[in-house]
Amino acid sequence: MSIASETRTQTNFSLILEQVREAGLLTKRPSFYIIRLVVISLIASALWVGAGFTGYALQQSQWWIVAGFVLAGLLGIMSAQYGFIAHEASHRQVFKNNKANDWLGLVLANLFAGLSYGFWLKKHNKHHQRPNQIGEDPDI
Repeated sequence: MSIASETRTQTNFSLILEQVREAGLLTKRPSFYIIRLVVISLIASALWVGAGFTGYALQQSQWWIVAGFVLAGLLGIMSAQYGFIAHEASHRQVFKNNKANDWLGLVLANLFAGLSYGFWLKKHNKHHQRPNQIGEDPDI
């Protein structure tokens, strides 16, 4: 890459970054994530209660197997939602305070998404150092 094209790329990046900042796209919005967590938790709780009632109501029927698979799939989707918010926390996107982001990521990933936040964070940071490079990116 020539010096002129590097300078042009840096200038373009600076212009885009300025537009992103002016649009408020880098502003932390903890209330968005808190509301999302409340909604996800309410849905997950309703699914767990529904699983209990469904299991009890259908215990004499073979339909409990189908209902169990449907509920398990829906609970899996809810678990993934917790993982997505943990991912945002790992990128310091939820709170201004890094310790708060780490705490949120740790709790959501370890308790609700079923994965080790520390292991995942180390692996994910390596991915961001060399994205999509064979032999360098741990995700490929």
